[in-house]
Amino acid sequence: MQGVVVAFSRKSPGMFFVFVLVGDLIGGVLGEFLLRLAPEGSLREVFLKTYPIGISPPLTLDLHLMTFTAGFTIEVTLFSLIGILLAIYTYTQL
Repeated sequence: MQGVVVAFSRKSPGMFFVFVLVGDLIGGVLGEFLLRLAPEGSLREVFLKTYPIGISPPLTLDLHLMTFTAGFTIEVTLFSLIGILLAIYTYTQL
């Protein structure tokens, strides 16, 4: 139990990672919600543009008896980037 408390103390790398993920999630959800309300046009296309960040194709280790596959991808949009920046700012203000 002590290790969990240390991993998520006030200014730890674990807490920073949580802040960034939550900022990305909130920004992405807000962007999707606002996109449904936005009219068609070039501005909408700017907000629809995604930038995938991650391991593509996934890393695969074939041992003939079993295969391990690991990978992740985060789709960053303009709103998720704004959410991440606000999360980092909030983290630094703790």
